Amino acid sequence: MKNSQVIGEIFIYILAILLFSLIMLYGYNSIKSLGEKADTVILLQMEKHLSSSVKKIASDYGTVIKEELVIPNQYDKVCFIDLSYTGQQSTNICLLGNNDYNPVICNSWKDKISKNMFLISKNFDVSSMGVGNIKISNSHYFCQNVIFGKVILRLEGRGSYVELSGWI
Repeated sequence: MKNSQVIGEIFIYILAILLFSLIMLYGYNSIKSLGEKADTVILLQMEKHLSSSVKKIASDYGTVIKEELVIPNQYDKVCFIDLSYTGQQSTNICLLGNNDYNPVICNSWKDKISKNMFLISKNFDVSSMGVGNIKISNSHYFCQNVIFGKVILRLEGRGSYVELSGWI
């Protein structure tokens, strides 16, 4: 009788370890999924906030605002392109030797896709969004590294569009 009790206890311990492992795995996957959803919400809020700021300030000629964007941790760099630029020469963002070169952004610019803000991750994955009627002087694009999860932008109303640059 004692031998069967030992085997029964071992079986119960194995079941307990298996059940504990399954609960831990489920918990890990749930937390990971929740983190991904939180990043998606942050991106959507950021896009909506920046779009509304651009729309609000565009018609207010000469008004300058400082816009601080919170960027999810997986992104290193933020780039904006001027979709209204129709020059024959491509911008520097399409030059292979340029530090800001990215083929996804370059193709979006050339194809006039309505996305003009790009988030670049550490492994060079790109997320894109449209933030409204923006223009960037000189090089027709603007890239800024994410520092401590934030990017600080300067938005200046120009009547029908917003001129975007880095906050100095």
